[in-house]
Amino acid sequence: GLPFINIMREVPFCNAPTVLPDNQKGTHLATKHLLKQGLTKLAFLGGTDDISDFHERLSGFHLALTSGQIDIASCPVVQTKTNRQGGREAMLALLENSPNIEGVICFSDVIAYGAIESLKSLNLIPGKDIKIIGFDDLADSSLMSPALTTVRIDADDIGKRTCQVLKEMLHGTQPPVRTLVDVSFKIRASA
Repeated sequence: GLPFINIMREVPFCNAPTVLPDNQKGTHLATKHLLKQGLTKLAFLGGTDDISDFHERLSGFHLALTSGQIDIASCPVVQTKTNRQGGREAMLALLENSPNIEGVICFSDVIAYGAIESLKSLNLIPGKDIKIIGFDDLADSSLMSPALTTVRIDADDIGKRTCQVLKEMLHGTQPPVRTLVDVSFKIRASA
């Protein structure tokens, strides 16, 4: 009988209201940013099928490629654990199979951190040789070298929207099953 709200992730087969960032829009903005720079050899790095955000973020990447008339099949997707080591390993695997890659959209900032470390270990310059974009805008992202271009999630706005949904539930009204909170794009030196 207690009100229940999912935050940041969707739970399969759960009909509780969910408040989450607009993941699809975020990766769409990021991918369009690279396409506007004339880059066409792009990849999506990180995440796994069992994470609800993965499919939405990948969808935004694919939608931007399609609208830019880029063949989705020519742009690799490398799934990996959502940690720094996963980013390191996925970037190395990507470069082994696609050495001409120009830009990478990462599932998260943490994966981007690992990807940047792998580039540096190969004497490649992130932001110059290969553009890197993260997702989350964690506090360390602006402190990375180079500073990480990323999709920003506003945690305060997520909290406010969650409180609004809870208020509706407590007043006996039915809130939307899915509430998307807007994201923004932070351009920094990595892209």
